[in-house]
Amino acid sequence: KEDHQSPWVCWNYGISDVVQSLIDTGLKITHMSEYNFSPYQIFPDMEKSADQVYRIKRFGNKIPLVYVIKAQRPL
Repeated sequence: KEDHQSPWVCWNYGISDVVQSLIDTGLKITHMSEYNFSPYQIFPDMEKSADQVYRIKRFGNKIPLVYVIKAQRPL
C-alpha cells in the first residue's frame, strides 16, 4: 500500500454547484447550515469527540465538514 499525502482536499461537488443546481431547477432555498463535524470518519486523521461525532484533529472546530440545505418548490 502506497502512503500518499496531499495538501489538497477535493469534493466531488462544491457548495456553489449544489446551490446553483437547486436554483436552476426552480427551487427556493429556505435554509442552509454548515457543521464542523461529520457523523462518519471520512479522513484517516479524524478523532471521535465526546459528543460522538468526528472532527479533523489538527483543525478542531475550524473546518465545516457537512452542510444541510432545505429547499422547496414555489407554490
